Amino acid sequence: MRLRTRFLFGLVLVMGTFCALIWGQESTRTSQEKSGNSDPDSRLRGIFLAQDSDPSAAHRVVGRLAILLKTDDGTRRVRPDYSFRSGDRFRFEITANQDGRLYVMHAAPGGGWQQLWPTKLDDNRVRAEQSYAVPPTPGIFVFDKDTGNEFFYVVIRSDAKPPKSGSGVPPEKHIEPPARTAASGSAPAGKITNFLVRDPFGETTRGVVFDPGRDDADPYLYFSAAAEDSGKVAKIKFQLHHID
Repeated sequence: MRLRTRFLFGLVLVMGTFCALIWGQESTRTSQEKSGNSDPDSRLRGIFLAQDSDPSAAHRVVGRLAILLKTDDGTRRVRPDYSFRSGDRFRFEITANQDGRLYVMHAAPGGGWQQLWPTKLDDNRVRAEQSYAVPPTPGIFVFDKDTGNEFFYVVIRSDAKPPKSGSGVPPEKHIEPPARTAASGSAPAGKITNFLVRDPFGETTRGVVFDPGRDDADPYLYFSAAAEDSGKVAKIKFQLHHID
């Protein structure tokens, strides 16, 4: 009787361990599916929407960017790869998952960075989960007759350190690694882009951008510093195409 009891106890113990392992694997898989991918750089949207509960991602400041194109009926969101024409009017819509300070820089081809936002009269503090239009109404950006690519840099910082006008590597000389497509399987559609740039704050820093892609109804880009960086910052460097 004692041997049988020990055998049954051992069998229960083994089965319990096996079930615990299976449960752990399923929990990990479910967590990864909820966040979109086990790759932390591809989970920016989940972190922004507070759907990613990974403690290692808690420090990450994630921004969200869309372009508000002015139309006869109001405004509509367009992707940053939209082809703009002379006379088109637009604003940026920017949101962050944490409080911070917002800066928007601009550079024409061949020139250095210049600060677009804030002006001397603007308060550039942003609150978590609140969307900000830059510039706010009635201000608006307008494409003139000069065609070409317009370069922009948006950063959300935890401190009030101002950028340096005219600083940084000229935009056309930025060297970026090729964009890498998110892995197959449970990965979301779209792509992750990493970049390294000496930014307008005089810091050589890394950034990560998640683009949901044209097959996704989400018109936003999600951006952050690299996952390994512990600084309270989110940054994105991009260009708008002015064709005629």
